[in-house]
Amino acid sequence: MGKSTTTALLNWAIQKSGLASLALGNIGQPLADYVSSIIEKKQSPMDWIVLELSSYQLENCSGLNLQAAAITAFEKNHLDRYKDLNDYYSTKLQIINYLQGPLVLNEHSPDLVHYKKQIQDFGHKPVHWSNDHDPLVTKYSLCENLLLGQHQIQNLTLSAKLLHECGLDGAISFLKTFTGLHHRLEIVHTKNESLIINDSKATSIQSVISAIESVIEKFPNTKKIYLLLGGKDKGLPWEDLKILKNDKFKKISVCFFGQCGEMAQKKSGLNGDIYKTLKECVDKIKNQFSENEIVLLSPGGTSQDEFKNFEERGNFFKNIFTETH
Repeated sequence: MGKSTTTALLNWAIQKSGLASLALGNIGQPLADYVSSIIEKKQSPMDWIVLELSSYQLENCSGLNLQAAAITAFEKNHLDRYKDLNDYYSTKLQIINYLQGPLVLNEHSPDLVHYKKQIQDFGHKPVHWSNDHDPLVTKYSLCENLLLGQHQIQNLTLSAKLLHECGLDGAISFLKTFTGLHHRLEIVHTKNESLIINDSKATSIQSVISAIESVIEKFPNTKKIYLLLGGKDKGLPWEDLKILKNDKFKKISVCFFGQCGEMAQKKSGLNGDIYKTLKECVDKIKNQFSENEIVLLSPGGTSQDEFKNFEERGNFFKNIFTETH
């Protein structure tokens, strides 16, 4: 949870502070393309590069040299690729092997805290843990941010801590001016006090739960929230969504779609109609959607069953409602 948002936050703040910075990796231009352009003298080197690195990339990063690093969270994901959860988490911890400077970790991630001893066994120092009680939160008024969701304070605090450890305190104040990423809790359309929210980038169960909690917190008076779940599975723990049976989430009406729609419905134990495609799902909701209701695409599954990537899926979703309304 939070890798892309944290990467974008850091890049935004560094740029706003007057330094040349680029966000690369999963979130932007591939690092190899940037390096090639520097070697070929097609562009000048940046002051800072902010990399979003997936576990896939960390499997084969020989020669990478990082000045500083952060781990936003450990959560169940990509279990279609790794033999078990420990294998996945251990792969993510390989980032420490490429690190020369400070490591910042999110203390609000239970699974990450659980691996504290394994992190210490790497022998890397210094290691810093960030939490929402950090003095930087008050000093820079980070709670007065423009992002949707209480959980965003974790991303903001982690970013502030990393900037501080890199000697970039002058950039921290710009964190709270960041308005968010496309396809990550992106409010697309409002009409008659109704909302369309595009969270196509949510491809883990924890991201889905965080999205739902954020929407309920921000819009407590909404009558109903249509939650669109599905796509292509990657070994996700859909059973963790049983939490949505709690009274706190009684306004949620779940709609399942895509390749893993039927499986997601069965494992989660949630009631909801199942549709073969996202289009079929949205077409049905369009006829039911009314004033003071919310449609939230926060799928959990990846997009490759129907779309090239999560951006294409998110744009498809947005365009349907833009054309409709």
